[in-house]
Amino acid sequence: MSHQPKSKQSEENEPPPLPILTPELIRWLQQAKKDEKEAEETTPTVAGPSEDFPLENAGFDACEFQLPNGNDVKVVFAKFWERIRYQDWREGARPAQYFAIKVYSTEDTLPRCLAVHCEFRAKHDFSLLALPNLWDWLNNLVSERQFAKYNWLEDFIEELAEKLAEFSDAGQDAVDHVEHIPEVTDPESFDKVDDSIFNDQGD
Repeated sequence: MSHQPKSKQSEENEPPPLPILTPELIRWLQQAKKDEKEAEETTPTVAGPSEDFPLENAGFDACEFQLPNGNDVKVVFAKFWERIRYQDWREGARPAQYFAIKVYSTEDTLPRCLAVHCEFRAKHDFSLLALPNLWDWLNNLVSERQFAKYNWLEDFIEELAEKLAEFSDAGQDAVDHVEHIPEVTDPESFDKVDDSIFNDQGD
């Protein structure tokens, strides 16, 4: 039986030959797969709300209390890492750092563990100038047990957002006021009082 030569079209339709799987290549593929899996497990994603509390808090210690419904609440100001999707990470994106206030709570968690419920980003949602006033308000909230008035976490977050806006506006107004004070080029003539009437000018 004679063999017919293969046509050019049939050769083009044939799949490319498989690579030769040497022991070295097999080990490399296994290690690459393992590295990819580990990176996927350790790289933060958008979906998961839980995360470790960072240590860099600029001196504003976390504020903790418990609502009347039994849910624990923790308010944290610190520098956080952005949480990016694994696909974005593979395409070259890298997380950046940013300051934020985050509210953690045990509400709607199983088992009862703290998880992020909302986030306010500095310079986007509030001014950094608002922090001293806000933390005074939070510390007063805890020391006088005023948190008992919040029936739900949503009630507290709503008032927290209002206070952030209020203190941010107040801080910004103060900055604008200072920036618009005219520069004093001649300190001696600034608000100078004519004191000649108080001096003995002669007989």
